[in-house]
Amino acid sequence: MNDLKLERVSALTEADIAECDFSFKIHAEVAKPVTQLALDQNFTTSPLPERTKVFDLNPEEFASADDKKNVIFVLKKDENILGLAAASKGWNNMVHLDYIGLDTGIRGAGNAQRLLSAVLDWTREIGLGYLRVECQSNNVSACRFYKKAGMTFGGYDENLYGAIPESKGETAIFFYYMLK
Repeated sequence: MNDLKLERVSALTEADIAECDFSFKIHAEVAKPVTQLALDQNFTTSPLPERTKVFDLNPEEFASADDKKNVIFVLKKDENILGLAAASKGWNNMVHLDYIGLDTGIRGAGNAQRLLSAVLDWTREIGLGYLRVECQSNNVSACRFYKKAGMTFGGYDENLYGAIPESKGETAIFFYYMLK
């Protein structure tokens, strides 16, 4: 879908993204040791029972963007939002990619890269040199995307999601993009 328009917006409401399907299929996870992600090669996976994961988006996280501390980019066809990326300046002077999501109908066409590029441009615009992304071990497609986009594996945390019943057993994986 090359007819999607990339826009920076000042806010999003629940109604703006109500028709989007940001869910993804889980069928595998990054095989242990997760540190294999640091290697400059394809990584191996371990099969999991197939299920669909849906992130509950908190509308308050998208209530406003002030361009200095946080930003929201959307991909639109006509007036319908089909993709979004939200990022914020972290305490450590890194930009944190808080969320990136594409409707299932526009995946595989370079749209995630368009959103990531917009966030990287914003990172430069505000004078920072690093972008940090947190991903889950069972979101294999996202891990592949971040590696393909030139991000570097920075570490993992096997306990981060331990108190979330539906995410127990998932490993948080951190990727970084160094602009400087």
